[in-house]
This record gives sequence, C-alpha cells and structure tokens, in this order.
Amino acid sequence: MEGIEAWTAYFIDCRQEGNKFGIFCYFERNKSWRIKSKENDYLLKHEQYHFNIAEVYARKLRKQMIVSDLKELNKEFNKNYKEMEKVQKAYDKETNHSKNPEEQGKWEIEIDRQLKDLSDFADPFIK
Repeated sequence: MEGIEAWTAYFIDCRQEGNKFGIFCYFERNKSWRIKSKENDYLLKHEQYHFNIAEVYARKLRKQMIVSDLKELNKEFNKNYKEMEKVQKAYDKETNHSKNPEEQGKWEIEIDRQLKDLSDFADPFIK
C-alpha cells in the first residue's frame, strides 16, 4: 500500500427488517484511515467518492431487484460487487489516488451523474 495516504472502508449488506427487505451501503469508520500529515480537503473528498461509488452500486442492485423482480440475489450481488471493485480500482488508478485533479474532477462528475440517475433507488428498502 505504498503511496496510499488514506483508505475508505465500506460494505454493502442485504437484510430483512420486519416485513421490509433492504440493501444498505455502510461506511466503516473503524476500518478507514488516513495519514494525518497528508490529510487535506482534496484527499478526503477523493475518499468520499470511494464511498459514493459503493452507493452507486447499492442503488444499481436495488434497481435491478425492483425492475427485473430479481430471484437470484446472491449471484447478482456477487456480480455487482465484482464490477464495483473494478471501478474502485480504475478510480484510484486514473486519479492516481487523488493526485491527478483533472481526472479526479471527471470522476466526480460521472459519479454524481450516476447517483442522480439512480436517485429513485436511494431508499435502502425495496418497495
């Protein structure tokens, strides 16, 4: 992990609460870290977008469940998660872990667009 100045941990979880089923995206504060001496608003914003990517994929999974009446949740969950991990790696590579402001800006615009496009699926509970 040489050259990495921060790490954002997150996870996506599916669970039942009463008669409701939900897909939740969580930030794991106790597993996330940063090098204090390297911390700045720009680095923290980069890390926030790692979480935002995870939220995009949680919304995609919710949408898929609603739109296609998904029956094989485990299979689709794993497929979705693998795709998200590829995107997370591409994000770090293309932005050079936040050190390329131009690419960082492009990614932020695209992630924000996806979050907006999937805003109908922001509620973690499947209706």
